[in-house]
Amino acid sequence: RDEVAKLQDFLENREGSALRAWLKHFDSNNDQKISPTEFLRGMKKMGYAGDVNALFTALDRDRSGELSLDEIDAAQSAVWRQFKMWSVDSFESKEDMIAKLRAVTAQSPNTKPAGTAANPPQEVPEGLSLPQFVTGIQ
Repeated sequence: RDEVAKLQDFLENREGSALRAWLKHFDSNNDQKISPTEFLRGMKKMGYAGDVNALFTALDRDRSGELSLDEIDAAQSAVWRQFKMWSVDSFESKEDMIAKLRAVTAQSPNTKPAGTAANPPQEVPEGLSLPQFVTGIQ
């Protein structure tokens, strides 16, 4: 198997997805790229036992000396881009997003938080439906 597939399996086993690993262990400054040092640090934190430098070189297809999420997992990168675009289109600011999500939670008469399988939110204020939200995060 190629190095990208092996890495994707490793990240899924450790963090559930390459995207989660990217956000949690690699791109700490959110500049959408990681240096060899950031990659080494993240892989060590997750307990990777292989040759991190060789893996970095194999993944760096454009030979830029940096990795993007797209080079690690193109599908997860597309999900992340789609979610960010949906967020920009759906909310005025981060405060607006938080307020709308809190409003959904506050609407629930049950003790379980909105968004759980037992109590899915049906509508976010100002017309954002549950299907739109689900589509936005897929």
